[in-house]
Amino acid sequence: MKKRVTCLTLCLVLFAALFSIQAFAAFGKCGDNVSWSLDSDGVMTISGSGAMYDYTEKEPFIPEGLTVRKVIIGKGVTAIGDYTFYNCASLKEIILPSTMRSIGGKAFAGCSSLGGIYLPASVQSIEAAPELPFIGCSASMKIFLETAKAPESFPKHWNAYHVYYASGNNQYDEATVCYGYSRNEYNFFAALDGTEENVTVPSNIRKICPDAFVGNANLTRIYLPRAVKVIEDSAFAGCTALKDVDYEGSMDDALLISFGENNERLNYADWHFGSAAPEELRLPARLFAIEAEAFANLGAERIIVPAFVRFIDSRAFADCANLQLLYFEGSPDMIAMDILDGCGNVTVSVEQGSSADSWAKSAGLPVVYH
Repeated sequence: MKKRVTCLTLCLVLFAALFSIQAFAAFGKCGDNVSWSLDSDGVMTISGSGAMYDYTEKEPFIPEGLTVRKVIIGKGVTAIGDYTFYNCASLKEIILPSTMRSIGGKAFAGCSSLGGIYLPASVQSIEAAPELPFIGCSASMKIFLETAKAPESFPKHWNAYHVYYASGNNQYDEATVCYGYSRNEYNFFAALDGTEENVTVPSNIRKICPDAFVGNANLTRIYLPRAVKVIEDSAFAGCTALKDVDYEGSMDDALLISFGENNERLNYADWHFGSAAPEELRLPARLFAIEAEAFANLGAERIIVPAFVRFIDSRAFADCANLQLLYFEGSPDMIAMDILDGCGNVTVSVEQGSSADSWAKSAGLPVVYH
């Protein structure tokens, strides 16, 4: 598969390079049946069916002049080609669909701002050395796999050389790989910025991933649901201010949790057993999309949706029996009509005239303005 650039795409790219702005909607083609569009916030949407084109180091998919901060690849796209996001230093997050099967050579090489990536179980092919897909990414990057272990078709020892340290000695270093995680778990951890003082872990989180809160010297209190069964290595390493752990289960339940190494801070904290979830849940500030049933069955009375959120999928807050107020700090572009299914009488607080206001009225919900 070779790159084909339409005249329209080339003109848009040249315009962006000359004027260094994204006040317009850039778009083009990146596969025989795959197209892309880029909005003014740096969010790229890729849609269609089949594989994306292969690119080269000299001519990557993202040229100079275009700033891409987030990529959403739609269902139907099956492959990311070689050098697709090469040296895309502004890219912080990418969403892969359940139809994705392969990732090409150096596809994310040099994406130094990419904090994590979720690989659905459909991904069965990743390019081997020396064309490593994640070479040059941040050493703190986390790779979440939906599967319990790497597929046999992945390169041998692939877990050992994701990241390249540009230290002059050609050293390959290992990124943190988390096996058997759901997309909801990944989305929650990917949205943390490492400075939170209080964290409420959603009720559907089963495992706390390695290095999840590592080095967060601001973290003083955390709520853990009974669903958490595993706390992996260094999850709370360096959390020197952690004083309180509110745990939904009993002491006997806590003794059944599997604790990884370097989590001594949990021993110094005061554990409060049988704790109810906080009445107010403020979702992580960098959360961009809320997946289906991501925060279902929570006990909170008030949920605050940060302004960064752009998409909320089906039944995102379903069956939250105590929920009384859903507060939108911003206005997502897309909100499913059934996000409050089974919640009872919930008031929605929005900005007047916003798309969230229109959604609430269409859903027949009581609205207050802020």
